[in-house]
Amino acid sequence: MNRRDTPTKVAAGRAAWNTAKALRRGAIALVMVALAAVLPAAEPGSGPGAAGRIKYKVAFATYLGGSQYDDLREVIVDKDGSLLVGGQTVSPDLCATCLGGKENEFAEHRLALLDDGSVLLTGVTASRDFPTTTRAFQRKLRGKTAGFLTKLAPQGREFVFSTLLGGSGGEFLLMPTTDAEGNIYVVGHTSSPDLPVTPGAIQTRYGGHDDGVLAIFSPDGSRLLYLTYLGGEGEDLLRSLAIGPDGALYLIGKTASDDFPVTDGAAQGKRRGGVDAFVVKLVRE
Repeated sequence: MNRRDTPTKVAAGRAAWNTAKALRRGAIALVMVALAAVLPAAEPGSGPGAAGRIKYKVAFATYLGGSQYDDLREVIVDKDGSLLVGGQTVSPDLCATCLGGKENEFAEHRLALLDDGSVLLTGVTASRDFPTTTRAFQRKLRGKTAGFLTKLAPQGREFVFSTLLGGSGGEFLLMPTTDAEGNIYVVGHTSSPDLPVTPGAIQTRYGGHDDGVLAIFSPDGSRLLYLTYLGGEGEDLLRSLAIGPDGALYLIGKTASDDFPVTDGAAQGKRRGGVDAFVVKLVRE
């Protein structure tokens, strides 16, 4: 089975929250710890072109775990110098904010720490009881798995919103990114031919096997502003995105499709290996 079909549970937090419920198999964990910053001390060289010598000393080193398995995958330093770390756990006694249902979850890639201290998380869930909020765009699991987008309030003690996104197959979502208006962009991977594609999508039909997916949510997670497939007949994955100063979207990922939609005059017009990387730029009409 692949990771999308059998995700691991997700745990997230700055304070203990929903710990026992989420940890039946594995959950997403998010923890806030204070950081004592130690800047490297440089010893200047002597003379032009001489290399400086950088020294470090240990400010702290600590275990963080419970009675079973724990794994951290992400770290962010906030404006106050505290660390926000996230990962997976199957420990029922880990002191962390936990997020999950009765089955498995997996948090993908990175957290997004917003200016107000709230946190965005994305990933995949197989839990039919995954916690969603009242006005969420999608509250029920429709396939084997679904992607999720969750926003936690500062300190991780309550939801701002939590929504699913999925069809009859399986999805996972990556790279939550906000624009100047607060809209939330996510990318990822889908095996569902029936996702709710929006008007104006660059690709309205499922290419086959597995496709990349790009979705944009309203700031409160209640509306799907945009959704498009991106892929061909092989396996495709949208892995990351960036928003340019003019609002253009830059998408990167990988493809095993000979019919991936490249443009005329592309730097590379044909797939050369078993799996090739791709770069796509989208501009608003």
